[in-house]
Amino acid sequence: MKIGLITFHDTTNFGSLLQTYGLYKKVKDLGYDIDVVDYKCENIIKREIPKPFRLALNPKALVKELLIESVKRKKYKALSRFLHDNMSLSAQCDRSSVGQMSAKYDKFIVGSDIVWGMDIIDGDLTYFLNFEKNGHKKTAFSSSIGNPWSIQDKEKIKPLLEYFNYIAVREDESAGWVEELTGKHPAVVCDPTMLLEAQEWLKHTYIHSDKGEYVLVYFDTKNGDCLKSAIRYAEAHKLRVKYINYGLPQRGVQNVKPVSLEDFLSLINDAAKVVTASYHGMLFSIYFDKQFVYFNRAHKSRMNTLARK
Repeated sequence: MKIGLITFHDTTNFGSLLQTYGLYKKVKDLGYDIDVVDYKCENIIKREIPKPFRLALNPKALVKELLIESVKRKKYKALSRFLHDNMSLSAQCDRSSVGQMSAKYDKFIVGSDIVWGMDIIDGDLTYFLNFEKNGHKKTAFSSSIGNPWSIQDKEKIKPLLEYFNYIAVREDESAGWVEELTGKHPAVVCDPTMLLEAQEWLKHTYIHSDKGEYVLVYFDTKNGDCLKSAIRYAEAHKLRVKYINYGLPQRGVQNVKPVSLEDFLSLINDAAKVVTASYHGMLFSIYFDKQFVYFNRAHKSRMNTLARK
């Protein structure tokens, strides 16, 4: 059986690539032939793909180029290398050509990530497999919605969801929203990164010289409470703070800019404690047996569901 996986794979987001690899690897380990469908969503490209280098004459734009954009390009290159080295990809396709993929695969899996978040995909119904006319080929695993659908969106989504052979979502809230449209309560399953043992992820880490000597912060809240909490804890326990920060440097902490999955996972694994407003920061703290504190920043249902479990 040939399976096509459609998700957010072409990205500068660590969590997106981690969940892609988790699901891809598990399906492959189960003995199936699987490709990541190299689908190019316009809005994901706009959100995730760094722009080419441009010589900026404006001082503010030049600072942004040197401090932010150049690092983002390095990160994209490193994550793209991991993707191509560890996963099989289909030919590239977009909205006009994705229908050609139907003849190439016996089944499609859509998931995980917030692939059904209409604010994220800007209404691109490809992630509801609207191009596939055979409902038996349509499966969703650990799909996430993020924010509730609007009334207008529900009208478009309802007939597409009703045509799925199987749906499993990632959050309790998502299950309720799907049941409202289909009349069936979908399974609530783990994030795909949880399909692999921690030892599998540890293969992609290395050891820092200051292992156990710092508190790691990954994502901050808008009011800065996440970072402030980490600083207070670090001061009380004579530790330093490492802040994963691709923006302007913050004073009083060590600003770090991991560009590869190995960099990112190693920072979590070597931390004395993790303080995070990231869903995957929370998950990998669990996998690596780290004490952690989480702050709920956005698309809150996923972290609430995980915390309850």
